Amino acid sequence: MKTGFRSCVSWCPDLQKTAFNMPNKNLLLALLVLVLAACRKEETSVPAPPPLPPPTEYVPIFAPCDTSNGVATANKLTAAWKAGVSCRSVLNSGKKYWVIDMFTCSSDGTNSFRERFSFFGTPDNNPIQHYSIADFTTSIVDGAVDPSYVTLLYDGDVVEDFYRIDTAATTDFVQIDRWDTVNKRAEGRFSVSFSIKEPRANAQNPKKVQFTSGKFWVKLP
Repeated sequence: MKTGFRSCVSWCPDLQKTAFNMPNKNLLLALLVLVLAACRKEETSVPAPPPLPPPTEYVPIFAPCDTSNGVATANKLTAAWKAGVSCRSVLNSGKKYWVIDMFTCSSDGTNSFRERFSFFGTPDNNPIQHYSIADFTTSIVDGAVDPSYVTLLYDGDVVEDFYRIDTAATTDFVQIDRWDTVNKRAEGRFSVSFSIKEPRANAQNPKKVQFTSGKFWVKLP
């Protein structure tokens, strides 16, 4: 810095005068040269640049499948994600429930399925709800939905990797905001986290996948 250099120079003439009046002039002259060099280095030094940010996590992103019946968007980890959406009804213990399916496809022209992300458990008699996340291993849980997420191979008829619900993610949810049977349209929001079932078939698939800020609309049959 210039201030440091001026302050250094201000006492260097005194040092020089003292050096020539002392017996070991060569030693003191060498010391004077070192001091001046240090002042010059202080003046011209530039702070080191900050370190580069770590590389962005690799997130497999595919193209949305057919979006004529519905669209879903979300953040998949650190990347923007978009999928085509459809819905279907199923019967369980004599009651009607809905499944909302979201699909992505390859972008190579074959339109082969690459991901299937689904919600199961929306009751037909009361669909507009805020749902918690549960694993319906033995039975359906009222007020909850059971999400599933898999990656797919070939034409989309072979499961590559299977993900389980991440039970450590306590703030995940699915919200159905609209269920219009007259205009045949449903809308909602979601945030869901998954952990991969090891061992992975594809080492590039992330160990954990989180869908946040999700929104969707879908045509009802």
